[in-house]
Amino acid sequence: MLVTLPNFNKQELMNANAKIVFEEGNFGNLHHGIATFGCSSTDFYFKMKKKGVIKIDPNTLNIKPCEGIKLQNQFNLNLKNINRYKIDGHFLYLYDQNGNVIKSIAADWD
Repeated sequence: MLVTLPNFNKQELMNANAKIVFEEGNFGNLHHGIATFGCSSTDFYFKMKKKGVIKIDPNTLNIKPCEGIKLQNQFNLNLKNINRYKIDGHFLYLYDQNGNVIKSIAADWD
């Protein structure tokens, strides 16, 4: 479940059932993720580099919009600039070069 996204509060994220799911397995040298916001979703592929470094492939974004378009647009804008990650317990932090953060918590720990 997403709990932090610039320009949205936690309640808005919860109301939209916003979450990121990372699929197990490897797709060539990329990994797959999907972010959902109600009926809107964004599929993306990423590469884990050295510890703490992540590269989102902007050419792989597959956007399926509907009612959550403002939330999805903000997520997509931030996702394109993500370059670092940190795992702390059940939290995943995704950072861009400006220090903006997308924070997610494991579904079983909300």
